[in-house]
Amino acid sequence: MTAQEGIRTKEADGSGSADTALRHRIRMEMLISAVSTTLTKLKPEEIDEGINWALEVIGEIADVDRSYVFLFSEDGTTMTNTYEWCAEGIEPQIQRLQKLPVDSMPWFMDKMRREKTFHVPSVEDLPNEAIAEKTELEVQGIKSLIVVPMAYGKTLVGFVGFNSVRSKTIWTEEDTRMLKVIGDIFLTAIERKEMEEVEKALKSSREYAKNIIDSSIDMIISVDISRRIVEFNKAAEETFGYHLDEVSGKHVDILYADAEEGLKVHETTVEYGRHVQEILNRRKNGEIFPSLLAASVLRDANGAFIGVMGVSRDITQRKKAEEERNKLLHDITTAEQELKKRVSELEKFYEMSIDRELKMKELKKEIKRVNEELLHCRENRG
Repeated sequence: MTAQEGIRTKEADGSGSADTALRHRIRMEMLISAVSTTLTKLKPEEIDEGINWALEVIGEIADVDRSYVFLFSEDGTTMTNTYEWCAEGIEPQIQRLQKLPVDSMPWFMDKMRREKTFHVPSVEDLPNEAIAEKTELEVQGIKSLIVVPMAYGKTLVGFVGFNSVRSKTIWTEEDTRMLKVIGDIFLTAIERKEMEEVEKALKSSREYAKNIIDSSIDMIISVDISRRIVEFNKAAEETFGYHLDEVSGKHVDILYADAEEGLKVHETTVEYGRHVQEILNRRKNGEIFPSLLAASVLRDANGAFIGVMGVSRDITQRKKAEEERNKLLHDITTAEQELKKRVSELEKFYEMSIDRELKMKELKKEIKRVNEELLHCRENRG
């Protein structure tokens, strides 16, 4: 055994130097306090470096060969060596210990899930049911180790541990207690870092969504359950003449030419989940204009109703184009009717002309016949 092992073994037996054990405990407690204070003051982006520093100073004081933190994946199927410190001359393992299937070490995982400390004074003495664990630990050259789980309530998040590679070590209950405290400190820091990352991602997502909304050529307006305006994009500002600050929190009725129409649109949307309709809006200057509105219900992550979002477009120009088209169609129809009337009149005139021509031909024939009869009569008299 090393000198450190001797101290721990004797301390566990109650026969070691009380002063040495007390000094060791005080040093560890002071160090843990310093680690906690330091990690608390670090910025979220500095926490990774801070945890690696803490593993180093704690590992040196604890006289271990390797100190580390593993974190489980969100679905709990893999574990990854996220942080590691190694004493001089000890080969790092962090690169090969990434995304390990948890079912590859069932005996170990059973203890972790039951929030039990995994204390192995001698790897070579592990039982037969821990053959998978024994094989992996021997590959890493580990002779002894102690691991304590890290959990949020009943949710297992990861674990923190010490390894001895150069010699066997027996850790005491006091060592276990302090390792648990260290795990809690690390877990708090990691949670703060992850929350900051989530907040940054949400902020980035919101900014991205806002950029998309603001770049839309359509008006995008959302209201809460009280029909108070929450979102009012650039297109809406340009179309209505209001700035977001002027309408934020105001009742959406100010945007409708007819408040009753706005209420009916809202009620229909809430009832059916979505609704499309042409409506009449009112600009800030009082001008009324038509728009095509597509409204849909907004819900939170739990499915609770939180408001309505409308995407609409000013269709004034379209309406004018429709009016011009309708007028043109009317003019064409009128002209067509006039043309048909004129054609009908011409056809009648033509028919009359033809009839007259036929009658003239008949008259000429009759005149010719009469003349021929007169001539015949004269000849007979002569």
